[in-house]
Amino acid sequence: MTRKLRIYCFIIFNIIFVSFFPKIAFAQVVINEFSSSTTNDWVEVYNTGSPIDISSLALVDGDGNQKDFPSCILGTNGTYAVDWSNRLDNGGDRMGLLKDGRLVDCVSYKSGPACEGKVIDFPDLGDNEFGVRQPEGTGSWVKETTATKSDNSLCAVLALTPTEPTTSPSILTPTPTPKATYKINKAKDNNGVELSSVKIYVDGQYTHHYDDETLTFCDGCHCDDENAVDCGFGGHVIKTEKDGYENWQETKTFSAGDSYEVNPVMGIVSSSTPTPTTTSAPTSTPTIKLSLTPTKKPTPSLTLTPTATPSGEILGQEASGSALGQLSDEENKATASSEESGNIKKIILPALAAILGLGFIGFSIFSFLKGRRQKEEPEEVVV
Repeated sequence: MTRKLRIYCFIIFNIIFVSFFPKIAFAQVVINEFSSSTTNDWVEVYNTGSPIDISSLALVDGDGNQKDFPSCILGTNGTYAVDWSNRLDNGGDRMGLLKDGRLVDCVSYKSGPACEGKVIDFPDLGDNEFGVRQPEGTGSWVKETTATKSDNSLCAVLALTPTEPTTSPSILTPTPTPKATYKINKAKDNNGVELSSVKIYVDGQYTHHYDDETLTFCDGCHCDDENAVDCGFGGHVIKTEKDGYENWQETKTFSAGDSYEVNPVMGIVSSSTPTPTTTSAPTSTPTIKLSLTPTKKPTPSLTLTPTATPSGEILGQEASGSALGQLSDEENKATASSEESGNIKKIILPALAAILGLGFIGFSIFSFLKGRRQKEEPEEVVV
């Protein structure tokens, strides 16, 4: 193969590779460090090249949540950390760095989706462990127990002086942005026990941040990731909130250069015992049921004339009661006998009628069969 043909093949191969495999482009700025196992997630980037306006960058996680960078110039070997509170999944996730919408770097950990063309960078990442490149910006990923989160001091609006004939700007001393800070340490209860997941509010708006957080106040600053909570200079009401505990709050006026640090104490909300409500039972009107007792036929009474005996006793005094009892028993027996005779008649009469009917039917059948037989027998011929 000639040298010229080899050059053509190399060019064609590179065109095909770039066209069909544009997954991760050349990265001037890379993901350098991150924290995902705390409530205050954050991601740090590192600039390996010339100064760059990082407003063209954005972070995206495995669920498609995106975090944009502010507009500032990040110098060579400079770092910038973005707070991404509670966006990274402790169980596993993936972070991609975009530049102008194109993926330039990616890192994944635990059960999160792997970056395309790579394996999981951290199969296991425990609590209070951080993912870090060693050395910064260019090295491999390792786990560390100590974080070196950037303070973002190397990213500022720079005064650029054009130099001829090159178009590359010369770097002058950055002008820092005046600001004030307000550090909220871990909240505790009345017994000095640290609380977890204590929410931070500014002027009644939830910042989506938790305690052990530093808020920055300046002209144009915001205290949340979505830039919805204004944190400019002036007066603000800072409040911490947690279910089951009393709210803690403080009013502060912020000016350039101010720095505050607070330790919120939140008492447990006492639960009151509800007063039971007595419900009177409804008064029910009793239902009176009438029971009709059939009236018996009057029992004929037998009047006996008493006869005095020599002993002074009256004859027939006791006999009258027994006589009445005997008459009553005889009537009952007579009634029962009549009922039994009536029941016997009801049974015997239908039975006799049925027997007579069957006898009549049997006699008719017998006569019919006998006449038919006589017809079928041949008459005897007398010779």
